[in-house]
Amino acid sequence: MNVIHSLESSFFYFRYGLFIAATVFLIQKIPNFIRFFGYALISTFIYCLIDGYYQFFFGTNLIGYSSLEESRLLLPLDDRLILGGLLARLFPLIIGMFVLLYGNRKFNYLYVGILLITTDVLIFLTGERTAFGLLIISTLFILFFISKFRLMRIITFIISILLVIYFSFTNEQVIERNFNQTITQLGLDSESEKINILSPQHENMFISAYKIFKERPIFGSGPDSFKILCGEERFDPNPMSCSTHPHNTYIQILTEIGLIGFSMFIFFVGWILFNVALFIYKLFVLGQRSIDDYSLCLYACIILSIFPLLPTQDFFNNWISIIYYLPIGFLIHTLLFNKDDQNEMAS
Repeated sequence: MNVIHSLESSFFYFRYGLFIAATVFLIQKIPNFIRFFGYALISTFIYCLIDGYYQFFFGTNLIGYSSLEESRLLLPLDDRLILGGLLARLFPLIIGMFVLLYGNRKFNYLYVGILLITTDVLIFLTGERTAFGLLIISTLFILFFISKFRLMRIITFIISILLVIYFSFTNEQVIERNFNQTITQLGLDSESEKINILSPQHENMFISAYKIFKERPIFGSGPDSFKILCGEERFDPNPMSCSTHPHNTYIQILTEIGLIGFSMFIFFVGWILFNVALFIYKLFVLGQRSIDDYSLCLYACIILSIFPLLPTQDFFNNWISIIYYLPIGFLIHTLLFNKDDQNEMAS
């Protein structure tokens, strides 16, 4: 175990607990914090959309960066290929802000509808298949459980699907990245010998992570250690078994912080799923709506972060951790303070 390397990634991880506490404190103590945060988030989201479409049609983003992969789009102000992931993971939070700030103003439905359609299509155009999968999950969550914007979401999603079909037939790079490569990587084409778990590389990384886990199952090999250990001979490495992380949060936690850390993570996952399951039971069996739409959007954000069947970012990476923990602070506030206080702060 490389203790120094692991401590560099984990020693100050408690900062995310402080981040959650600070979020709750700011919402409660600063008048109109949610309203101003919502405006800032929506403005940032719109800028990302404008920048993304500019990249797609003109080849560079608004500050002149261009992607090294023609079928992928960059973040604004950055050169990382994660624009789709950012939009998809923030999408339920954006819906929650619209519900809280504009839920009763019907004249804003047109603007919300345009935002939804442009978001759907751009996430598809980014070439990030995981992001598009997360978008589908959050859309289904909204359609089944959220009362506001449901009809509008159905209409906008149908329009989005039609536009996705149009771009798929008019742009070879889009269809190659989102369809052809997906079929090939899953092993569903005629030339493949077997079906793969996500892709040959993902499957090999999962196998490598399992071998590392077996060596230290209780406490793990140390945070951020996979990228060092996956190349060691005793774990039978191959050209596809190594990366900076195993690309699955559950596997990474088991491998790097063992069953002890995994048990704490699973406790949190179980708490989220229990609350959502209880809401579903009350809604469909008892006819009671026990969670408001705004809070449901926050739960949707967290569910995207804990969904186990799609590739994930490095659990100890700073930017994705901020995305993971941001809605938790807002959700804890909704659980600690009643809805009247929320409405007063948002008004």
